[in-house]
Amino acid sequence: MRRRTFASLVALALVAFASTASALTIDRTLTLDAAKLRVTSEQGLTMIEAAGGTHEFTAGRPDLPWIAERVDLPAGMKVTGVEVVSFQSELLRDGVRVAPAPVTRPGAGPGERTVADARAYAATSFLPAQLASVGMQGSMRGRNVAYLRIAPTRWNPSTGQLERISQLQLRLTVEDGAAPVVTRERIVREWEDELPSGVPTRALVSMSSNATTGAGKPQAEPFKPLQVPSVLGSPVQYVIITNDAMAPTFQQLADWKTQSGVPAVVRTLSFIRQQYPIGADDAERIRLFIRDAYSRWGVKWVLLGGDTDIIPERLAFNVSFYQLEH
Repeated sequence: MRRRTFASLVALALVAFASTASALTIDRTLTLDAAKLRVTSEQGLTMIEAAGGTHEFTAGRPDLPWIAERVDLPAGMKVTGVEVVSFQSELLRDGVRVAPAPVTRPGAGPGERTVADARAYAATSFLPAQLASVGMQGSMRGRNVAYLRIAPTRWNPSTGQLERISQLQLRLTVEDGAAPVVTRERIVREWEDELPSGVPTRALVSMSSNATTGAGKPQAEPFKPLQVPSVLGSPVQYVIITNDAMAPTFQQLADWKTQSGVPAVVRTLSFIRQQYPIGADDAERIRLFIRDAYSRWGVKWVLLGGDTDIIPERLAFNVSFYQLEH
């Protein structure tokens, strides 16, 4: 196997301030696992799959996979740019033709492919030209996160060389301006893997009261949550949403969860309809309830108890998870 090295890589992330006070850069080195790639051939076409990755969904483009890489960001920051500083690659196959992107319309048959784009397949340089770009961004339990769209392979249509990207050194530009989507009004310390930064102290609570036993240890409070999500009453870690008929059965699960140390409640769709009448439909009402439960109860887990005939679904069709310029 031929190995090509483009630059020496560093394993330590470096943070350096950029030209403005509100922007900074983060250097990050990614090592991609070769075992997560699978290459097959059929009828003169080569197919590449990446474990946990997605296909190329732009019609006519070579079907080279994409993977997502999570990056934890400083509080209030968002990624505004990604630069590939250097990378390493290894030859996987030579003289191959990569299959074009799959058909994405509803009802498409298994393995159905789009027509190859003549311009893309006549390219004399490696595709994709951009090995990394910004994907989705948001907040996860009060921490700002971004997902990078990474190409684990690249292909040269003129030579047929298919290469695996083994390492990438990236430089991320991040700036202020990323506010949490939902304000967390109550955060239970014991339920957090890592306490988020930049939250007001009044939002942090504990499962134990200030009262102590004779041994000097904190005494746990009885579990008494309010009917609607609130910063008053007990916090709730696990919420079950179902209909009235199934509520008694799911209450047994909630009781067992609570006894096991995971405070849980059951709320029915009819109850949510009463409390959130302004929602456009039941799907939105459930979403509003979950937002409040996350914000005010400190909820970490949500169980939707029932199929789509019980818990209404919201249907959507999307041909790609990200938007990328080729």
